[in-house]
Amino acid sequence: MKRLFELIAPHKGTVLIASLCSLVVSLINGAFAWFVKTIVDDIFVMGDKMVLLYVAVGVVAAFAVRGLFVFIQNYFMFSVGAKVVRDIRNGLYRRIVYLPMGYFGTDSRGSILSKAISDAGILQELLAFRIKDFFVCTGTVVILTGVAMSRRFDLTILALGVLPFAYFIVGKIGKRLKKVSRWAQMKLAHITDSLTEGITGIKIIKSFCVEELESEKFSQKTDGYFTHFMKSVKMIQLTSLLMEVVAGIGVAAIIYYGGQLIAEGEMTAGDFFSFMAAILMIFTPAKRLAAVSNGLQQARAYVERIDEVLMSETEKQGERTLAEFKKAITYDSVRFRYPTRDDHALDGISVDIKKGDVVAIVGRSGSGKTTFVDLLSRFYNPDDGRILIDGKDIREFTNHALRSLIGIVSQDVILFNDTVRANIAFGKPGATDE
Repeated sequence: MKRLFELIAPHKGTVLIASLCSLVVSLINGAFAWFVKTIVDDIFVMGDKMVLLYVAVGVVAAFAVRGLFVFIQNYFMFSVGAKVVRDIRNGLYRRIVYLPMGYFGTDSRGSILSKAISDAGILQELLAFRIKDFFVCTGTVVILTGVAMSRRFDLTILALGVLPFAYFIVGKIGKRLKKVSRWAQMKLAHITDSLTEGITGIKIIKSFCVEELESEKFSQKTDGYFTHFMKSVKMIQLTSLLMEVVAGIGVAAIIYYGGQLIAEGEMTAGDFFSFMAAILMIFTPAKRLAAVSNGLQQARAYVERIDEVLMSETEKQGERTLAEFKKAITYDSVRFRYPTRDDHALDGISVDIKKGDVVAIVGRSGSGKTTFVDLLSRFYNPDDGRILIDGKDIREFTNHALRSLIGIVSQDVILFNDTVRANIAFGKPGATDE
């Protein structure tokens, strides 16, 4: 939970406003239960018409005020959820662009997209709804419990005595729900990955006539997600079932014991119905608090997946600047192997390239031509050996200084979703039309 609080902390002022609104809503909910005694004893029993008028006007005013504060509270809590997710997505993108190239060989494109879009989106909904429910429902339960105890202490203990046991079971279910939710999001990442590959490789799919095969493979992945999603649904609904049973036990105890008290003259009808209203109103927020517990466990699962990216180590770089290339580029016994391969892409490469030389790197596919150039740009670092510019190891330079001296015409055609001019001037934001 600490990590969730860290994400919310920058917006504590907004949360405070929402929590104060929640307190007002809770007080009004408590007032409804409190004045049931007045309605029953003074209006229904005594027939006081003046009290009836005051109560009618008061109810309209109370609903209007409660509606206003619910609106304010919801607005601010949804604002917090949206701001947290905005910050997460901004942080994710900033972290992604600074991650080493090797990271993208271990975490798939679909997984990264799923964390930034799906996980963050669900997290926004959970934070907005569950934090709102936490403040409103906690305040309502506390205030209504006070109302119930003021009417009959022993009856309150009897009615609510099973709640601690129920919340213990809910906590156990919530821990399991966290694991299932994490697995479900991993399956969703596989779906995103397949969808991305299918769209980008649609020409290959059509060329090899494997539309049906790829569709079947995609269906298998959606079936996997469906299975884990339904497991989470079952756990959430199991919690709801448990709370319904608890509510039934509580109400049955009230009716049985409270009826005896009324029959013996130890409790007025107004006290009983006021107490009954308080208890019945308690069980709804109590059930929602159980949902809050489950929701926070799900949120933790999503935050952990997002943190896999946010906590990843960024590219290492030196501190020296490099204004120009003067003499030579030297590869000194360079060896490199991709994490996903067993053999070395480059094995003991040594070469000197003088300034002014024109060098063509040729070889069969997979012989290491692209790797040779990528190492110079420090997209990857050699496993052994060094690459020198003018006698200095390129790891001593900042990445910006090093890459600013290198012009690349990539074999991969990439056009960013922007104007033609912006694509031409990419990397030089201040470039003029000339």
